[in-house]
Amino acid sequence: MPLSSCRFGRHSKDEPSILVPLEQCCRIRRSTWLRLRLLSLPASPFCSGPPAANSSSD
Repeated sequence: MPLSSCRFGRHSKDEPSILVPLEQCCRIRRSTWLRLRLLSLPASPFCSGPPAANSSSD
């Protein structure tokens, strides 16, 4: 049976405490920590996702 995201809770609400073990036991770069924190925030209504690949043919 394939995995589905519904098994892991709501995709739109992450639990910030999941990052606590990283903070307590691991040494990571500050930029990596900030990126993980950013990804744990709720999605902005102004963000439409990652930029689309340039599909124009040259």
